[in-house]
Amino acid sequence: MFQISRESDYAIRVMVFMAARPSEVVSCKEISKTQHIPRSFLHKILQRLLRAGLLHGWRGARGGFQLAVDPDQTTLLELVGKFERNFGLNRCVISGYKCELQPVCAVSDVWVQAWKKVVDTLGAVTLADLAANTKEKTRSRAS
Repeated sequence: MFQISRESDYAIRVMVFMAARPSEVVSCKEISKTQHIPRSFLHKILQRLLRAGLLHGWRGARGGFQLAVDPDQTTLLELVGKFERNFGLNRCVISGYKCELQPVCAVSDVWVQAWKKVVDTLGAVTLADLAANTKEKTRSRAS
């Protein structure tokens, strides 16, 4: 089964949350509460997002985190790629993997075709798209 890690899921949640308020500085406590991410795990994720240049961070009583990238230019594929190693449906679609059966394997062709669709889909969705969709879903739910 193709599944992203919990860490990737949480990181994406954080980034979508931050993309909905790109100019705000948001506390770790608020992110944890609204996104249902345990604070101990969130600290690790926020550090990775800071190191990757996806967030800005400030320490202290008035500190917090702010989006450091353009949500219109940052795709879901880029985010997943920052947190997943050997990201693919099967080993034969992972860059650099050499399988001696690939030249004669009919299933490999299907994996490559399916993977291309996954990559195209994730690459076509931006943080801004996801933030707008989240806002719309929240509005619809409140009605």
